[in-house]
Amino acid sequence: LTPKTRQLDPYSDLNYQCVDDSFDLKVRQDYLALGLRDNGKNSTARIMNFHLARNPEIAFLWNSADNYSNLLNPELSISCPFILTLTLVVEDQVKTHSEANLKYMDLDKKANNSYGKWFPGVVKEAKEWGELRQRLASGQSSVVSYFLNITAFCKDNNETALETEQDILNSFRKNGFELISPRFNHMRNF
Repeated sequence: LTPKTRQLDPYSDLNYQCVDDSFDLKVRQDYLALGLRDNGKNSTARIMNFHLARNPEIAFLWNSADNYSNLLNPELSISCPFILTLTLVVEDQVKTHSEANLKYMDLDKKANNSYGKWFPGVVKEAKEWGELRQRLASGQSSVVSYFLNITAFCKDNNETALETEQDILNSFRKNGFELISPRFNHMRNF
């Protein structure tokens, strides 16, 4: 979508000239409805967003293409236009280092007393936090948070939208990704 070039009227208020009447966006609880008017012809589309409900148990980089275009199972492919967004944010190094220190001290104290004998996983967890603490201190590692979002575009009718939603949910679910659709929060994802 690119704006059309047009001449502004110097004798008219600017707020009346900035409004483009060929475009409208309606916010619904589960989707956005996009309306366009080009040369007197109206068209509408539905915009739906999906993001991860929780982190997957296990994920492989080479399986990521199967999430949206599975060649062996074409029914597990997304058959509409979509945008896949992966946002990575590097956390503050000093803050994460101090959090790792606190976590390591707590777990190390538990691992070196009778608690560690009853729960042997604490010893391993303390060792992992100690290694992370050292990597953070030396600058070898950083803690990164992420956000995965899929924005899908389809015809604005319930039947097509349901098919699109099921295609997206099923194709990602096959590889262990559980997606959900936000309610009244899709503008931040769009």
